[in-house]
Amino acid sequence: MRSHAVVRSFGRALAAGIAALLAGGSLPAQRAAPNPERPGPWDFDLVLLESDDGLRWREKGPFVERAGVPTLLGDRQGRLIALFQWFPEGNLEAFDRVAFSRSEDQGRNWSLPAPITVEGMPKSLRRPFDPTLVELDDGRYRLYFTSHEVGEAREPAPGKAYWPRIHSAISKDGANYTFEPGERFAVEGEMVIDCAAAFWNGEWHLFAPVQGWPGSAYHATSKDGLAFERRGDLHVDTRGSWLGCAVAASDGLHFYGSGGSGWCAISRDALSWRLAPDTVRPVGMDPGVARLKDGSWLMVATGEMRPEARERAARRPREAAPRNNPPRELGGREPFPRADQGAITANDKFVYVLRNGILFKLDAESLVVLKSVRLPDDVEPADPASLEPPRPREE
Repeated sequence: MRSHAVVRSFGRALAAGIAALLAGGSLPAQRAAPNPERPGPWDFDLVLLESDDGLRWREKGPFVERAGVPTLLGDRQGRLIALFQWFPEGNLEAFDRVAFSRSEDQGRNWSLPAPITVEGMPKSLRRPFDPTLVELDDGRYRLYFTSHEVGEAREPAPGKAYWPRIHSAISKDGANYTFEPGERFAVEGEMVIDCAAAFWNGEWHLFAPVQGWPGSAYHATSKDGLAFERRGDLHVDTRGSWLGCAVAASDGLHFYGSGGSGWCAISRDALSWRLAPDTVRPVGMDPGVARLKDGSWLMVATGEMRPEARERAARRPREAAPRNNPPRELGGREPFPRADQGAITANDKFVYVLRNGILFKLDAESLVVLKSVRLPDDVEPADPASLEPPRPREE
């Protein structure tokens, strides 16, 4: 019975940790400066890439340090607006917040990053993360973002599942937003995160990767951009993920995804997709893409791990010291043991390693640490079958 209790408690802890990791990769309630020796999303920078045809990309240069999950919009006035999750060193007020940077000259010069504001957010919701920005017909901007319910301490209550889902906010300037009540898209019992959105053929289309199923995505449509109806799940033949952006172009709707060297799929109806065979991207996860006035393309994406972070990762196994904390009996509502407890699970896309109360998310191909999160102290038991990823729904 003891071994079954271990499995159940680990299952609940792993589910909670994966949910927190996938929900933007943010650490719980940053009330103090993050440990610079600890791996996290601040170990990556954003980079700019450019392309003449939207398929073959070349690296243009660095964009923003210590940031990730970007979105890029080119508006009708010719401005470029980039939003991203920001982890600036030494700036706790802006740490792990959605920030923006604007260009008035087609990407040659950019304003300094600054956090956005979202007024009217319910106290029951976690602050926005994983931004996606679109422009409306009246010139306003709508921000789609991931969030989930939290407890009074602004964190998930132990033993209670809060499934991430998509919400939205509206803005006149791209920097200051007002929360729009309700949720835009959710799937009961499943995590819906990292959405992309675009207007195509008279409808708003929203996409989000199906967690644990490479090449699969949720798809929903809306006439007003607020009330979305779920359609049949999508699939393209790739080991990558629908973690990226959707862009309307003359030859159809483009989706730029993540995984491997990156991929692009094109569709005329947002239902049937074909992979573009000539996609070349030297670097860049979770891309945001915009078409420029001269017909060329600009991309902002998450680049490779910072050099000092790679060095720390290489040193860490040799420097790790064993702990001698006594084991604790498991079962029921007792705390999940942290000291010297390790476990691992994986799918085609990610590897999850639990060690000493911290859950690490690694890229399955490179084994680079992408995100990390500390698990809650108290964990209720759960059926390990709940960890099985959802299967794509077909209609």
